[in-house]
Amino acid sequence: MRENGINKLKVKADKVTLRKDSLSKFTLLANKRDIRTSVVNKLLKVLESEEHFETPLVSNRVSGKDRLLDGNHRYLAMEKYFERHPQRKVEVWLFNYNNLTAEEEKKEYTKWNLGTKQSANDFIKQYWDDFEIVNSFKNFPIKVLPTWSAPGAIEFKMLMQGYMGNTSKGTMDFIESCKELGLSDAKVMKSFLMDYQAVFGVPDRRNMHYKKPVFTSLFNIWLNNHQTFNPSAIQKAFTKLRGHERVVYYSSMGATKEVCNLAKKDILHVLNSGRSKNLFMEVLPSSS
Repeated sequence: MRENGINKLKVKADKVTLRKDSLSKFTLLANKRDIRTSVVNKLLKVLESEEHFETPLVSNRVSGKDRLLDGNHRYLAMEKYFERHPQRKVEVWLFNYNNLTAEEEKKEYTKWNLGTKQSANDFIKQYWDDFEIVNSFKNFPIKVLPTWSAPGAIEFKMLMQGYMGNTSKGTMDFIESCKELGLSDAKVMKSFLMDYQAVFGVPDRRNMHYKKPVFTSLFNIWLNNHQTFNPSAIQKAFTKLRGHERVVYYSSMGATKEVCNLAKKDILHVLNSGRSKNLFMEVLPSSS
């Protein structure tokens, strides 16, 4: 700690020789970014051509284990390489921190991973344990996961965007907004998912009613009207949308903000068609 009270994190740089058995010194983070198989295979080709990596591995040493902050793809490439050539070795530079706190580790992880653009889901996985609302997911009618990693599960980002609206917030602003959500928000989300599933089935990637322009529109319309109508009335009205040509059309479109706004207007029109007055209303954002 400096005299002025500003924490200065120190990193030690060493050139290390790794073998098959020494990979066990590293621990991969549970909230690491998604692995790109194509990247691992390219790095494996680098090793097969008897070249070494130019960029360092970065770790945080805690209780004798090196938690890998940067280098997951290189680690997996070496793992494959040693499976093929168990007697060979690889020299790498290792930048090593000691006993970073959880928050310091996240900041260093983000800094060292700037070279490859992180997706929103990479950040979601990184901050998963910081979201209070995650504790309420166990009571949901469907699993909520950081990514679309399994059938029969809904993606966290899609659920949050449906609930909070398709805003133009940056990724970290989105993360901070998600941190503020709690039990009361989870109860509302759970009610929507129950109504949704009763009409459209499981909201996973195989369901065309789960495509972003359609799903976020349905969620927005439901939020604006669920206190006016009981669940059976909403479910009955939503059955008009099952397989509707407008739903089919928007399920094949990109997920831009403009497309999502158009989808919502069209879906509202379908819900209100044939009625003497609009029963399902759109609440416009305040101009203030």
